Amino acid sequence: MKRRHRLLPLLLIVCFAGLTNAEPSRTEANRVIEIEIQSETQYENPFLEIELDAVFTQPDGEELRVPGFWAGEDEWRLRNASDQLGKHTWRTECTDKENHGLHGVTGELTVVKYEGDNPLYKHGQLRVTKNRRHFEHADGTPFFWLGDTWWKCLCKRLTWEGL
Repeated sequence: MKRRHRLLPLLLIVCFAGLTNAEPSRTEANRVIEIEIQSETQYENPFLEIELDAVFTQPDGEELRVPGFWAGEDEWRLRNASDQLGKHTWRTECTDKENHGLHGVTGELTVVKYEGDNPLYKHGQLRVTKNRRHFEHADGTPFFWLGDTWWKCLCKRLTWEGL
């Protein structure tokens, strides 16, 4: 009887560890998710020595190639945002095929409906309208883009000392 009680905590740890590793990452629609991966190799100049891409497969089967980027030391990152709800899978492709920390890494994530109030996430990605004169969100909501130009910088009244 005592032996069974000593094994129970170990069994629970193993079971729960398996559940958390098997569960995909979750994110809300249109929000960026950042995935961190670790290189097995240190490169003298990662920007010039290798390239890293991730191929994301969306629920509708479309594949999107997203470049990864070096985040310092042995850390690399992938970023993606999708408006398609459901299970997405991804796999990495690295020009250094011997680096198993970067090449052939796979994962999955689940995109769920956005529940917040931010209109940029709520209404979806931006696109040009059919008449090609305005911007709108993916759901057809108009997007008002307000910009400002500092016209004073184009005249003699602005001096370098004034900056």
